[in-house]
Amino acid sequence: MPELPEVETVVRLLKKLVVGETINGLEIHWNNIIAHPEISEFRAKIIGQEMLDVERRGKYIIFKLSDGNLVSHLRMEGKYYVYDQAVDKDKHSHVIITFASGKEMHYNDTRKFGKMYLYEKDEDLAILSKIGYEPWDPKLTADALMEQAARRSISIKAFLLDQAVIAGIGNIYVNEILFEAELHPEQPVNTIGKAKYAEIIKYTQAILEAAIEAGGTTIRSYTSSLGVTGLFQQSLHVHNRENETCATCGSIIEKIRVAQRGTYLCPKCQPLK
Repeated sequence: MPELPEVETVVRLLKKLVVGETINGLEIHWNNIIAHPEISEFRAKIIGQEMLDVERRGKYIIFKLSDGNLVSHLRMEGKYYVYDQAVDKDKHSHVIITFASGKEMHYNDTRKFGKMYLYEKDEDLAILSKIGYEPWDPKLTADALMEQAARRSISIKAFLLDQAVIAGIGNIYVNEILFEAELHPEQPVNTIGKAKYAEIIKYTQAILEAAIEAGGTTIRSYTSSLGVTGLFQQSLHVHNRENETCATCGSIIEKIRVAQRGTYLCPKCQPLK
């Protein structure tokens, strides 16, 4: 699943390709992708709107329109393709937006899990209401994390995967953050001190910034469909490195299952305390 760096990479490219374009056509080939409002209303409201900007909130893409907001979640394998002219529909292109300039933007999704939400200009973006802190939000502090963690006994892995805590990070980057912070993924959140939560924030920001700079991480079938293949996989220390040697201590990297996710760790660098 694309995480914050991959979504940010797509957003920055879409800004260059669709901002200033006016929507004059819409094709929907898989109705379940349109989550809000009803399809007939979605179609009627989006036609004629201009793309003013493209932003990101957590793992969501927000197309800022002249009279509303189109919010898109890529889920497992959603991708965007932008073409300078009309092209034949790919079998996995489920939503096609046509612009007055002749350009087309195709939403392509092999597994059809992605969702789109169209909100009016003054309407609250309800789907984003429970999203947590952005990683660079000044309000994201060790004290803020400790306050949330104090009421819970779940693992630190599950805690960091919760999008209501920190927005945008998923399995790949949580594995890397916990390695850098020398925390076992199963460590209960209410046993972690303030200094260690400060480290989590520091490494979250540093790892995500490096990943964005590298265009994200290409894992399995996910690549930026706009011409960028993420290079950050070359910098991963533990994720997808089961049975390889830890670059820090020489121990063998293990794979376990935590929070229903494949979890990679160095048992020596990340002891359970």
